[in-house]
Amino acid sequence: MPEFKANKYYTYKEIEGLLVQWQQEYPHEFSYEIIGKSYQKRDIWAATLTAKTEQKASEKPAYYIDANHHAGEVTGSSVALYTIDYLLKKYRAGDLRVKRLLADYTFYIIPRIAVDGSEKYLTTPFMLRSSVREYSPHLTTGTVMKDIDGDGRILQMRLRSNTGKFKKSESDPRLMIRRQPDEVIGEFYDVLIEGEIEDYDGVELKDHRTLWGLDFNRNYPMNWQPENRQKGAGPYPLSESETRAVAEFIISHKNIAGIMSYHTTGGIILRPYCTAADDQIPATDLKSFKLLGEIGEKQTGYPCWSIYEKFTVDKGRPSVGSFMDFIYDYLGIVSFATELWDLRGRAGLDKLDLQKRLEQTIVEEEQDSLALLKYSDEEFAGSLFVDWYEFEHPQLGLVEIGGWQTKFGRQNPPSSLLEEECCKNMLFTLSHAEAMPRLKWLNTTVDRIGENMYQVRIEYVNAGHLNSAGSEQAVKNKIASRIKVGIGRDVKLISGKYEYEQEALAGYHKDRAEWVIEAEQGDKLNIYVKSERAGILKQVLIINK
Repeated sequence: MPEFKANKYYTYKEIEGLLVQWQQEYPHEFSYEIIGKSYQKRDIWAATLTAKTEQKASEKPAYYIDANHHAGEVTGSSVALYTIDYLLKKYRAGDLRVKRLLADYTFYIIPRIAVDGSEKYLTTPFMLRSSVREYSPHLTTGTVMKDIDGDGRILQMRLRSNTGKFKKSESDPRLMIRRQPDEVIGEFYDVLIEGEIEDYDGVELKDHRTLWGLDFNRNYPMNWQPENRQKGAGPYPLSESETRAVAEFIISHKNIAGIMSYHTTGGIILRPYCTAADDQIPATDLKSFKLLGEIGEKQTGYPCWSIYEKFTVDKGRPSVGSFMDFIYDYLGIVSFATELWDLRGRAGLDKLDLQKRLEQTIVEEEQDSLALLKYSDEEFAGSLFVDWYEFEHPQLGLVEIGGWQTKFGRQNPPSSLLEEECCKNMLFTLSHAEAMPRLKWLNTTVDRIGENMYQVRIEYVNAGHLNSAGSEQAVKNKIASRIKVGIGRDVKLISGKYEYEQEALAGYHKDRAEWVIEAEQGDKLNIYVKSERAGILKQVLIINK
């Protein structure tokens, strides 16, 4: 079977082949399961990676990674697959950090959520948001994308028009820029997606109608709003089989204590909230988000931004129904979503949050676009942009087709840059995993204090940065169970309770429990410390005094 290649975008069948291969090669460290079916009945997979130890996978704190909530953002699935390959190979090679990671933690990885949409994106000229299920509730007709000239690409069309809103840049005629308000005389153009116009009357150039407008990342139950409030939301929360499979997987795997969800594009690490300002996040959680974000910034070169603070222009209408708010605001799991691939940064341009993008002048937009074209010319011999060429359109007559290679240039990196993107972003997830709560034994003693009477003492610590519930938000929501400390009921207690329930244990903090029991030499004592998100510790003590 072929080796995993970090500079390749994988199709559905190729991913399935990799999963089968890894399970055959690493039967003790890797397994995968089908967690649901897509709209077109493809399998949605979840991989489990952990070392074979006394603790089961479900008894260790777990880190969760997913990719492709959005069909075209296939860089995410590449990072997810790279992470699997890296952990398995490094574990087999004896890498000390990876051996410790897989011994102490479990990794759950869903390499592709939008399995139908990504397949259409990778194997046809089409681009789409999430699902192939047709969903266009607000427009009944419009301009729909189509490979009108049959060259295997969908680009843009430009055509001369006195009322056109665009013109050629004087600095580079390939570039279409917005017409200035006072420009009356000149050569102006309409610019459309390559395609055809539904119910064309010979006059009106209708707006682009997206055939596949569902957005999986607006279909989650936390703060969900219907389509008239949130574009792409779907008919009701978790209406799509893909999002339902993801939600049910996470809710049923109660040991998940950290999450990364991969997207593209922009080169930004995003954090909660989507719907509220930082002052609404519990102070200890906000501090953790910022500390972890700083680590991510150093490892990836990407800034870490709040979605609400940087990407919400109208604070009264934030993006709702998002995966991130479902995960953190409801489930209380510290989570990030990385927008992979930074074309602007590669071209030497600064990051722009949504507000700054909206405030850009026509001149600023032109300067930025010229810088992107220069990068394409100098680093990729101009291949990221298709020069305009004439084509006789069946409805519009003579047009020109050209523009950016959207799929692998603007939205995803050229394959030659893919491995670098995978490696640096994977490293951040490993650091995030190491910050999760993790219970660890410190000391256990059994002291004889009388005839057949013994005092049992145990000490344990949360060896991770985050509290044992995963966050203060989880404690606030009472969403993660409290720590349970107990001793087997087959012994007779003189003092103490068979099981104690304790509040969440802060990061790096210790705790203890003790019992006085009646026992005889050779008796076995089963003791445990259990936390859904910090792991389960078990130990058998033998009375030998």
